[in-house]
Amino acid sequence: MSRLHPIFALLAVCLAPSVQAQLIYPRNGVEVPDGARVTLKPVKEKFILGESIVARFIVNNDSRKEFKISYGGDYRGGARQARFKVSAEGPDGENVADPYPGDFNFGGIGGSPSVRPGESWTSSLALQRYLRFDKPGRYTIRVKHDLGWKDTPEKPVPEGKASIEIVLPNADQAEELLKSLEKPRDGNARSTVDDAAPTLDPAALAYPVYLPLLVPRIGAGKIDYLGSIENIETVEATAALVGLLKSTDAKVS
Repeated sequence: MSRLHPIFALLAVCLAPSVQAQLIYPRNGVEVPDGARVTLKPVKEKFILGESIVARFIVNNDSRKEFKISYGGDYRGGARQARFKVSAEGPDGENVADPYPGDFNFGGIGGSPSVRPGESWTSSLALQRYLRFDKPGRYTIRVKHDLGWKDTPEKPVPEGKASIEIVLPNADQAEELLKSLEKPRDGNARSTVDDAAPTLDPAALAYPVYLPLLVPRIGAGKIDYLGSIENIETVEATAALVGLLKSTDAKVS
């Protein structure tokens, strides 16, 4: 009996979750249902650059008939849920860059829930996983998801749109934000991206104003912040990483 070449065997293992997800959570399968409407609702209107910028993607059923949606199978090993397509225009009308343009995933769990008439389905998104906000100002955000529906000119998959304002903190405000993010939360409180309160996401702190605040924290053992500094595109950030390599703490270096 012939044996599968190791390279092809590896490809089969890597692609299997993605293929399985396509079968269980079908995409581009059925026509967009009548009465399907999408809204995008940020948890607040104004954010400080560095806090997690969260918006809720809501699928509404305005019809008299139940319909199904498909989600998931698109995140394991990746930086975000890949079936969401997120874009934005910045303060000067420019397109906002993707922080993870080469992102890929190995599938994941998901589902095909029903949305009854007058009801909705909601998913919360950390927008900095899709968009790199580099400066303060007002941004227009657009989000789509295939939802398992065919996207056609006659019946396009609905899109959510919202506007947010981002402000740049000074050094004192940045320190206060970090302290608030690091504060232990009530064990009985919800701790999800649904919360309007600022949440700690190291990927959201990749800005020069945070660099002098993060280096001593990493030196004190808070190594999650290494991911923040790695994504600050300045000479100073690179020098800080080189300096951290000399740390006597094996977790840091």
